[in-house]
Amino acid sequence: MKVLLTGATGYIGGHLGPRLLDAGHEVRALVRDLHRLPQSAWVSHIQAVKGDVRDEEALAAAITGCDVAYYLIHSMRKGRAFHDAERRAAMAFAAVAKSTGGEAHRFPRCAG
Repeated sequence: MKVLLTGATGYIGGHLGPRLLDAGHEVRALVRDLHRLPQSAWVSHIQAVKGDVRDEEALAAAITGCDVAYYLIHSMRKGRAFHDAERRAAMAFAAVAKSTGGEAHRFPRCAG
C-alpha cells in the first residue's frame, strides 16, 4: 500500500514512518522543510516531498496515487486564530483527499 505521511518530522510521524515501512508499505512524506526530517535510517527508504498542506496543488500532487494518507500535523501555537487555522488546514486536507478519490475518516476527540 502507498501511504502519504504528513507530520513525519513530529513525534508520532517519526514513530509511524518506520513501522509503515516495516509492514511493507511504500511511504511518501510531505514536509515543509526537508532538512527537518529525522537523521534516521528509515528516512532513506521513503519518498520525501516538499510542500505544505495549506497549498492545495502541492497537497494534491503529493496525495495522488496514495492509498491512505495520515494527517499528523499540529502546530504549537495558542489562541482562537490558531484553532481556526488548524481546522481549516485539516478540512482542506480532507477535501483534497476526497477529490483525489479517497474518503475522509474523522475520529472522535480524545478526552483530556
